[in-house]
Amino acid sequence: SSLHLIHPSTTKMRCQLRHSARRRGAIAAYAITIILSMSPITPPTTNTREFTHGDIFFANASPNNIIADDEVALIEEAERMANEYTNQLDIIVNLTDENPVDSSSSMTKNTKDKIIKKGQKAFDMALKAFPDDTLPHAHALFAKLCTKMGHYEKALELFDEAIRRASLPIQQFYETENHADVQIDAMSDAEYLVKQLVSERNRSHFLFLQSKINTWDNANHVYHRGGIPPETSPMDPLKIAKYQLEIFPTPHPRTLFDIASLSVLLLDSPEHDDVENGDETTPNNATAMAWDAHKTFSLAQTYAFGAYTHGKKRNLVGGKACREDKFGVLVGGRAWSTAASEHFPMKDAGSTSTYMGTVVLENVVLSGRDAVPSGHGSNCHVYVPHRYVDLSNNLPMVTSWETSAMEITMDDNPFWSTYLPENDSRAFNGEIGKDPVGNDILLIPDPSKGRKRIGDEKGFDIAVLLTGYAAQNYYHFITEVLPSLVLMKARIRDVLKSENARDVVIVPNMQHEFVEGFLRLMIPEAFAEEGGTSSTKVVQWGLDKKSNLGESNNSTMKFASPHPITFVHRLYAAAWDQPEQAPPPGGPAHCLTPQPLLLKMQSAVWEASGISAST
Repeated sequence: SSLHLIHPSTTKMRCQLRHSARRRGAIAAYAITIILSMSPITPPTTNTREFTHGDIFFANASPNNIIADDEVALIEEAERMANEYTNQLDIIVNLTDENPVDSSSSMTKNTKDKIIKKGQKAFDMALKAFPDDTLPHAHALFAKLCTKMGHYEKALELFDEAIRRASLPIQQFYETENHADVQIDAMSDAEYLVKQLVSERNRSHFLFLQSKINTWDNANHVYHRGGIPPETSPMDPLKIAKYQLEIFPTPHPRTLFDIASLSVLLLDSPEHDDVENGDETTPNNATAMAWDAHKTFSLAQTYAFGAYTHGKKRNLVGGKACREDKFGVLVGGRAWSTAASEHFPMKDAGSTSTYMGTVVLENVVLSGRDAVPSGHGSNCHVYVPHRYVDLSNNLPMVTSWETSAMEITMDDNPFWSTYLPENDSRAFNGEIGKDPVGNDILLIPDPSKGRKRIGDEKGFDIAVLLTGYAAQNYYHFITEVLPSLVLMKARIRDVLKSENARDVVIVPNMQHEFVEGFLRLMIPEAFAEEGGTSSTKVVQWGLDKKSNLGESNNSTMKFASPHPITFVHRLYAAAWDQPEQAPPPGGPAHCLTPQPLLLKMQSAVWEASGISAST
C-alpha cells in the first residue's frame, strides 16, 4: 500500500492548502502536493505545473513511518506530519525570499551564518516530521538557500541528494511493466522535476566556480591594481574557467569572455614558463595566443547574442521575434552605417578606406555599463564597436546555454530563466519575481514605456552618445570618447540648445575627474558656469561608486546602476572601422582608432586649450 490510498475526506483541507500556497508563491513547487497526492481524487486544475510535480513522489512514499491504531487516526497523523513538514519548508522558503539575490555580497559572515543556521534547523525538523527517502523537497529548498548565501559546496551536496531522492520513483517505474496512463503522466512530471533540479544544481556549481574566479580577480585589483600578482598567474583562474565550460551543454558566454580576458592577461604574466608545454612564450606563439583569445571574444558575443534573441521572444525589454533583415551583431562603423537610418561620413578622412562618421539609429535600447545599442521590438541588431565588448554583461538574456545546441530552437524552453548579470537583482530596471516552480526570475520592463521611480518615464527623444566600451578608463576615454565628441560637436550644441527636455547628451559618469575636466574643456556650454554643475541635458551613465545621487549633482540625471538601461527614439553615435591587425609584430587590433580621427581630435583639444600646433 501507499499513501495515496488514504481516505479522501481531507479534500477540503487539501484545497485550502493549495490556495494558501499560491498566495505564498514559492513553497508549492516542492511541498504542498504532499497532501494532494494522498488521495486518488484529481486535484483542481491550475494554469501552472507547480502543483503537479510532487504527486508521483508522495504516491510512492511509505506509510510505515506513520504510527496509528486505526484508519481515522492514520489520516489524522498523516495530516499532522504533512502540515509540520510543509511548515518547516515554508520557513526555508521565507528565509530565501527575504534576502535579495545580490544582498549576500554585502552581508557579514556572521549574518550569513545565522541565516544558514535557521535554515539548517528547519531542514532537520522537516526531515524529522516526515521521514521518507523519496521526498526531495527539503534538500532542494535548503540547497537554494545555501546557494544564495554563498555556501556552494553545501548546496551541491544537498542538490545531489535531492536529485537522488527524486530519481527513486523513476527507477522503480522503469523496473515494472504494464503502466497505466496516469502512471505515465505522473512519470513525466517526475522527470520534469529531476531536470529542474539538475538545472538548479548546475547553476549553483557555476556560481561556485565563478566565485573562485572573482576572488582571484578582486585580489588582483585590490592588491595589484589590475597587474599580475607576482606569486600567481592568470593560469589559475583560467583553469577554473575552462572547467566551467563542462557544466552546461552549451558554452556560457560569460565563461568564454573570462577565458579570452584571462588568456590576454596570461601574455603579461611573470609566471608564463608553463603556458605551452613548459616552453617560454615566444613572440610567435604569443601572437597566436592573442588571435585565439580574439576568436574566443568573438565566440562569446555570438553565444550572448543567441541568448539575447531567445530573451526577445520572452518580451524582454519589449522584444518580439526577430525580423530576418534585422538580425545580427554589427561590428564596426561600416556595418553600423548599413543599418542606420542616416549616416554622415567624416569629410576629411583622407585617402583611407576605413569608415569614419556619425550614424543615426532609430528606436534603440541602450543597456549595460558599456551603453550597448540594440534594436527594439522585432529589430534584433546589436551594435558593437569591436569584439572586446562583453555582451553577457550588457544585454538582457535568458539561460539558453542550459540546453544543448542540437536541442535549441527558436521555441521557448521551460527550464530557461532570465539571466542575472553579476547576480544583480535590479539589472536593467528589473525586479525579482517567481517562475512557476518558485525560482527567482528577473522581470525586466519595456524601457520605452518607462518607470517613474527612476525618472526615465519614456526614454529620450534624441540622444548623442558620448560613452561606450570602458569609457571610464582613461585610455578609452581619450582615444574613443573624445574622437566621438569631436565628430558630433555640432550635434551636441544643437541638443544643448534644444527646448525639449528629452533631448540629451549621454556621457560617462563624471566621478572621474578627467571625464569632467575634458568635458568642461571641450563643451563648456554643457555646464552652468565655471565650477558649476552640469546642464540637465547631460546624462551621466555608469556605476557611481561615490553614490552621491541627490546630493551635489541633484540636477543631473544619472544612470548609475551597474546595469542601466534606457530607450532612445533617435540616437546619434560616432562609428568607425578598426584595423583588422595591429602594427608589427601583428596580432589582433585592440580598440585602435583611425589615425585621421585621432589627429582631428588632437587638434581640437589643442585649440580648446589655447595651444597652437606649432607649440
